[in-house]
Amino acid sequence: MDIDIELGPASELHDYYMLDVFTDTPLEGNGLAVFADGAAFESTTMQRIARELNLSETVFVLPAEQGGDARARIFTPASELPFAGHPTLGTAVLIATATSRDHVRLETGSGIIPVSLERSGGGAMFGRMEQPIPTWAPYARSQELLDALGVERSGLPILAYTTGPVLVSVVLEREQEVAALAPRHGAARRARTDRLPASSRRSRDRVRPGSHATSCRAWGSTRTRRQAAPPVRSPCISRATG
Repeated sequence: MDIDIELGPASELHDYYMLDVFTDTPLEGNGLAVFADGAAFESTTMQRIARELNLSETVFVLPAEQGGDARARIFTPASELPFAGHPTLGTAVLIATATSRDHVRLETGSGIIPVSLERSGGGAMFGRMEQPIPTWAPYARSQELLDALGVERSGLPILAYTTGPVLVSVVLEREQEVAALAPRHGAARRARTDRLPASSRRSRDRVRPGSHATSCRAWGSTRTRRQAAPPVRSPCISRATG
């Protein structure tokens, strides 16, 4: 059955890629959306797209500004991140596949991230990237966080780690304590205000192989956010990168 849909003059069509990172099996691994024409969007639209797709991260690729091969802006459904691991790796695989390169230098909010790629059998890729070494510091609102989690203390000092996003570690002594957690999420969000400066140092990070790409099309306009192309009209085309 063929269905013809008229979207109207206000609608725009933009291609994006759905990547499955850390796997060579379609629809497994870590999901990632990458828009290769990121310059077509304002920052507020990027954030709205990331919220609607509702993946852990969505990447918008832009022309390089600092000597890299491309610039990547990384969005969660809630905010923009200066850096994140699997979005950087997946975007590098996509660029390497399109340009037949073995090395890609991505400009991120945490600086230029070099990624070296090796092709293996079956179209998968193995990647190594140099990324900022995490920085850490005591978490300034530890007691508020403990109160929000409903626990009396942490087994180790509560630290905030910056790896791109800011992660806070609370250590409990027994598995049963973790299973019994009933956090007050609103209070936890209010306690989540610390931001640490990104380190300029870099470390060698080995990344497990794999990225499988699916080419899809996203319909939409600034006035009508949900105009998804139906499968009978514009199906996703699955293809392995590499």
